[in-house]
Amino acid sequence: MKVLALHNLKGGVGKTTAAVHLAHLGARNGRTTLLWDLDAQGAASWILRVRVGAGTRPRRLLRDRQNLWEAIRGSDWPNLDVLPSDLSLRKLEHWLHGEDDPSRAFARALEDLSSRYERVVLDCPPGLSSLTACVFDAADALVVPTIPSTLSLRALASLYQHLKPQRESGLQLLPFLSMLDARKALHRHVREFVRAKGLGFLGTEIPYSAQIENMAAQRLPLSVDGRQPAAAAFASLAREIEARLDAGGPGPKLGRSHLMQFLEDAESGAAQRNSSS
Repeated sequence: MKVLALHNLKGGVGKTTAAVHLAHLGARNGRTTLLWDLDAQGAASWILRVRVGAGTRPRRLLRDRQNLWEAIRGSDWPNLDVLPSDLSLRKLEHWLHGEDDPSRAFARALEDLSSRYERVVLDCPPGLSSLTACVFDAADALVVPTIPSTLSLRALASLYQHLKPQRESGLQLLPFLSMLDARKALHRHVREFVRAKGLGFLGTEIPYSAQIENMAAQRLPLSVDGRQPAAAAFASLAREIEARLDAGGPGPKLGRSHLMQFLEDAESGAAQRNSSS
């Protein structure tokens, strides 16, 4: 079993949309897949039309294996199950604070899930917490959707540095450009910089698209139909991530010194423009 986590320090970057599509595509390609919604907003659960069961107790999910399995729900698609979330998941975070070894407790739950699933996709909440720390220790790859902006690049650089111990232990950090709008000069500038410097981003780019926004409203992954351009982008992203997982080894290097220089130049340019205006 491989564990794939979607995370970003910032919210609103297309994380849940990517998690839903990667889970659906994995299942469509024949892999038994579980999407574990770890975000208390429950957006992934809502998109896939799955609700938390009445008997689910978030505090017991990592301690009681029967409760863990009973909390899992089937979806509308073969091979794809969902461990849904809602605001009650906040209690899981509180419980982790009192656990002697929360990372080990989380890892044991994933080990149990490996008896049924070939892929587990974790849709993580933004920011850093006890829960995300457990994810970082357990995941095989951390996929980071990154909007082409200076603030998003700064958040990525911080996350990359924060995860140095996990990266040295084998965690692959896989950023990709998300919600890219080629009409915006800043997005084009960031994309050109990322590609010119070889910063370790995945080659696939997910565009800013009304199709993707409508997907969330319709609660239907674009990969179900597959004819839209955005659906092809998610399929390409899934293939690229699978190739990275199959290859194993350390993930690509970010080129953090180049990235920090880019950010410093951007801030300097903004300061000059402000002083001259």
